[in-house]
Amino acid sequence: MLPAQTPQVDHSRVPALATAEGHVLTNGLFQCTATRAPHGVSNASKTCGSTMENNKKNIRSHLNKLHTHDSSYAKSQAGFAKANHLEQFVCDRPRLDGSGWCTRTRWGQHSLVAHAREEHKFRGKSESLSTPWAALSDKQRTYYLERVELEKRRLQNDGVYTLADEELSKQFKEEKFPEA
Repeated sequence: MLPAQTPQVDHSRVPALATAEGHVLTNGLFQCTATRAPHGVSNASKTCGSTMENNKKNIRSHLNKLHTHDSSYAKSQAGFAKANHLEQFVCDRPRLDGSGWCTRTRWGQHSLVAHAREEHKFRGKSESLSTPWAALSDKQRTYYLERVELEKRRLQNDGVYTLADEELSKQFKEEKFPEA
């Protein structure tokens, strides 16, 4: 079996969005060659290099999201928050192991969402993460507390789920955070 070859520039094709900086590769994808500042570095720039389908919608979305300094996406990143001296997001949820309250701070919305998904088994719309605990509905608080109780039982059982708790864990992995 021959090793896969790196796609090269296909000089016979043009980008679907005429104003885009980049080229079409032999595999049909568009590769962006615009410059942008690396995350968290304001005085440096590098060639983007991102690849995507060669259609106007994908290219325009990429340019608006990553190459527009004040896009919603850029504003949600930790580098933007630090560079603009914005306040950090504070987690306001019970710790999954039941050992108290989580008050971790995170720069940027994406960092807070990653924390909640990893540390609190959160699934659902991320906007709810900026809602203080006291402002959550009973149903929403129960969402977290049920997961805490499940984790406490697992830890008391030497890190192993009972059969019933294993099923509950599977159910929780599919269940989304409830609307208010």
